[in-house]
Amino acid sequence: MRHFILRRTAFIVVCLLWPAGFAHAAPLVDCHTAQEGDAQFRLGYQYERGDSITGIKQDYQAAMKSYQEAAQRGSDQAMFRIGYMYERGLGVAIDKEQARAFYTQAAAAGSVSANIRLGNADAAKAISDNCTKMMKERASSQPR
Repeated sequence: MRHFILRRTAFIVVCLLWPAGFAHAAPLVDCHTAQEGDAQFRLGYQYERGDSITGIKQDYQAAMKSYQEAAQRGSDQAMFRIGYMYERGLGVAIDKEQARAFYTQAAAAGSVSANIRLGNADAAKAISDNCTKMMKERASSQPR
């Protein structure tokens, strides 16, 4: 908390004392928002896994809420974890379309893990489609 107060105070001082005002302090706002997103992601991860050191019990709904707040701040990791929770049904109903949508958002935001997950899903679908096609061809070529 002390670190947050110091950052916020430094930001206000820069805005008030900087000759050109707030416009030149805008990069600090972006940095501050990104840091908040990372912190929110870490909190969500603790809720998802549970943390015996801090005493946080596993709570998928709280994890989802933290991830959603972090995702709104641009956290690709949070977007990925939301997709994972939808894919696995952790605290939410299994929804492959929602999972894919969040994986796609995370991949667009730079998540390597999301790109891998999307690639694996596409490969599995291609293999499944190919196997189904081969089984139909064999079934139709068999004498009755």
